[in-house]
Amino acid sequence: EATYYPNKLNEKELQKNDINFLAGINLLNAWEKSDAEYNKWFKIMEDPKNNIYPSLKEQFFLYNKGDYLKYYEKKGIPIAPTFIVREDRNAKDIITKVKKQGWPAFVLKPHYAYANIGIGKFDINEPNVQGKVSKYLTKHKRFPGFVCQEVMDGFAKFWEVKSFWLDGKFKYYVAM
Repeated sequence: EATYYPNKLNEKELQKNDINFLAGINLLNAWEKSDAEYNKWFKIMEDPKNNIYPSLKEQFFLYNKGDYLKYYEKKGIPIAPTFIVREDRNAKDIITKVKKQGWPAFVLKPHYAYANIGIGKFDINEPNVQGKVSKYLTKHKRFPGFVCQEVMDGFAKFWEVKSFWLDGKFKYYVAM
């Protein structure tokens, strides 16, 4: 049995359920609205009686894209060539690192973003690439960090497939 809560969570209702899988209501949505909204949702989600899935620990793992990519890379799962941008948001430094890697083009993906929100794509040889990266970083300064990755041409042509697991058991795939 499933219950859909469009925009509001009632803690008494949540606590009646075995599990509350949040689809569309999560910390990211609240973070985009305001600090007050974020703090309200955080309080609800941190209470284990509310049976929220994914847990806050898992949500933060997923929202900080670089953390989960580097985790999987350490576990031997192939990922696109990647480095993380956190405090050092100097466009010149980022471009120097990209050139050192030999990437002809790269993307910046903000932590806490989803559904392709805020992704910037840059070609090393485009005119004023440093200015464009600098403008991008200024526009997206609210985000806590960024994944910088080599452009993978296949992502423009083919679907990305995500798999979902619950209690260690495969449940379904979603193509995006």
